Parts: sequence; C-alpha cells; structure tokens
Amino acid sequence: MKSVGSDGGRSRVKLWPGSLAGQLIALLLIALVGSQLLAGLLFFGERRDALLAMQRDHVLARTASVVRLLAATAPDRADEVLAASSSRLLRFRLSREPAPEASGDEVRIGGRIERRLAADLAGYLEGTGAGIPRVGLTRLEGQGRHARLGLTLAVPLGPEPEALWLAARTVAPLRPVGWAWPAVAALAASATAISLIVVFMVRRVTRPLRRLAEAAEAFGRGEPGAPLEVQGPVEARRSVAAFNEMRGRIRRFVDDRMSLLAAISHDLRTPITALRLRAELIEETETREKMLETLEELQRMVEATLSFAREESAAEPTRRVDVAALIEALVADFAELGRPVSYRGPESLIAELRPDALRRALRNLIDNALTYGAKAETALVQSEQGLEIRIDDAGPGIPPEQRERVFDPFRRLETSRSRETGGVGLGLSIARSIARGHGGDLTLQTAPGGGLRAVLSLPDTAG
Repeated sequence: MKSVGSDGGRSRVKLWPGSLAGQLIALLLIALVGSQLLAGLLFFGERRDALLAMQRDHVLARTASVVRLLAATAPDRADEVLAASSSRLLRFRLSREPAPEASGDEVRIGGRIERRLAADLAGYLEGTGAGIPRVGLTRLEGQGRHARLGLTLAVPLGPEPEALWLAARTVAPLRPVGWAWPAVAALAASATAISLIVVFMVRRVTRPLRRLAEAAEAFGRGEPGAPLEVQGPVEARRSVAAFNEMRGRIRRFVDDRMSLLAAISHDLRTPITALRLRAELIEETETREKMLETLEELQRMVEATLSFAREESAAEPTRRVDVAALIEALVADFAELGRPVSYRGPESLIAELRPDALRRALRNLIDNALTYGAKAETALVQSEQGLEIRIDDAGPGIPPEQRERVFDPFRRLETSRSRETGGVGLGLSIARSIARGHGGDLTLQTAPGGGLRAVLSLPDTAG
C-alpha cells in the first residue's frame, strides 16, 4: 500500500496502491467497511431507540400498576406499597403538588408520554374522575446534546384539587444504550471473512494478468520462454491466448527473416569468389585493383551480415552478471593493446542480461570511440530507470540531425570504405539491436567535454 522514495532527503509515502490487484482490493475493502459501518450505525441507532422506548414503557407500566395497587389498598398501608414498589432506579412517593410542567422541547416529548400513560389508566381515570397525568423531563446530568434526562410523572389519585398525587421519578438517567459487543464482533467477523474472500478472488483474477505482463517484459528483452498457461477468467484467458499466438507469430517471422538473410549472405560467397578469380585475370593493373577493392568491400559486408544473422538467431540465455566486472574486463583488453581507454563506476553491479551479446555491443561502441574519437571514457551509472553505460570520445562528434541515420544498416558518415578508417556500417546497428533486445536502448548525445557520447541504457533487472 505504500512506497518510500527519496525526494530532497525526505521520504515520500504512497498510500494508494499502483497495481490493479491492490486497487481492486482497496476499493472493495473501502466499500465493504463503509457499508458495514452504515449498517452498524443504522442497527445500533434503531436498537438504542427501541431500548429507550422499552425503558419508558417499563416506567409507565410500573407507575400504572402502582396507581391501581394504591386504589385497591387501604390508605394506612400506602407507604408500605410505595416502599415495596420503589427501586434503585425508580422512586415513588405521595405528594399534594403535581409534577412541574415541562418546557421547550420537553413539552412535545412529555405530551406523548402523558397520552400513553393516560391510555394505560383510562378505566381508572374515568371511574375515579381523576385529572390527566402529567409527565416531565428533567435534566439529571450534562448539557446540550450530552444531557441525560430523567422522567418525572404525577398521576392524580382522585378528583382535583383535593386529591393526592402519586409522584414517580427516575433516579438514573435514560442513557442511550452502548455498543452491543456480540453484534460488533459478529460484524467484524463477517467483514474479515468477506475481506479474505475478496482478496483471494481479486488475486486469482489478476494473477494471469501479472504473469502476462512479466512474460511480455521478458519477451521484449528477447528471452525465450514457454507459452503461458491459459487460466483465470474468460477475459484473462483470451488475453493470454492472444499473447501466446502473437509471440509465436513474431518469433516465426523473425526466424524466417534471419534465416533468409543468413542464406542470402552465405550464397553470395560463391559468386564473389568467382568474381575475384576472374578479376585476377584482368591484365590492366588499375582496373584489376579497383575491382578487387570493390569485391573485398562486398566480401566484408557479406561476412558482417552473416555474422550478425548467426548471432541474432542464437538464443543466449539470460543470467545474473556483474556488469561492472564485464566492462572492466573489456577496458583491460583494449588497454593491453595500448589504446586510451578508462572506466569510471562502481566496483560491482549485478543485473540479469545476456553477457556475450552485451560484450559485443560494448566492444563495437568502444572501438568506434577509439577509431573516430581518439579515446574512450567508459562510465557505469545506476539511475531510477535502470542502468546506463556511457562511452565518451574526443572526436568531432555527429550533427544532431544525423544521429539517427547512423543506426541504419550499412550507413557510414565516413565514406572512404577503408579498413583503416572504418567498417561496413553495422556496428551501431548491432549495438542498438542488442540494447533493445534487453529492453533498453542506445542513443547518441553530445559529450560534456565535446565529442560524442554513446548511452546504452538497460532496465534494472537485478531483483
């Protein structure tokens, strides 16, 4: 649910999940908790009102019973009846004065209770000619919304004004009833059970999508892999099946094209050899030398194309490699030949990649920097996006408008076609193909000190 990053030395907490499974689980849990809270509030509100009404009905029923009991009891035993009927929460006494009138909001509530008590004592009141009972609400504690109220009842025991009044008063307030913990526990248990089911179902639904994303990322890096198992909901099964079919078609397409390229390059060897033999028979020296140079250039192009096709068709497995050690070894090889190369970066940095392919790409880039830029300064940098291998030279550089063109196969800005000044124009194409095969890229920039900078970026797959 949260991730921590560095932002100016401060931690940044991400509360909302980024994955589809996390978002679905969070939304469903929010809806579940909200519905459970709403249901709980409604339930406990109705329960509180019902229990308060039951408390009032109990007071009214006891008061009515005491009134009837006093009517059937000798006056000299009234005190005994009152003492026996009183309790810790409800007190009865005889009085010459009626209960005080209620005021404000208490009038509405009191009037309703008075009518209820009068209905309970309808037969007694009509038979004795007694007046209407009076009910008041008295504040026993608290203020405002937190006030706890008590009932004060007064029932005339005969015709007014000489009649005595039976006064009843609740000593304890009519408190709203607290939480019913068994009900709370039941709600919590049901919410937990539903949450577990939701988490299980969401993960079951999103697991095929997660595997599909991982397989697509691995396929983008050129890694071989078995077809994904088609499982999950209908939509997920269709997506996985479509991906398996797409991957198979792309592989067949690439394999066919690489096989065709390799076959053409191989078949061109024979006519080139035949042309070279015929060119040797030409007596004119200048013409013979020009033809042999052209055939030699054509031979190098064919050999480079065939080598490229063979290496591309070879399925090198991905494994954990120390990138820093790989670069240092390459730099050491060039340094042993007396070439001006250097390395700057960490002593060790582990990543999952194809080492032979990466070594070939870096060798091409370092060789280009040494050939056209006099030196090669190599640096390894780790960023939030992944790894960057930077190779700077001290040459004239390449104009920005031509930097993409040099990645075209057989494209060379140096047009002499000399072995000493350049190759056949496949080095950068091969290097970019290898970088993109790892899920990264190869770009050209202007070096900070002038010259050209080649940046080979790789995703951080160390895990």
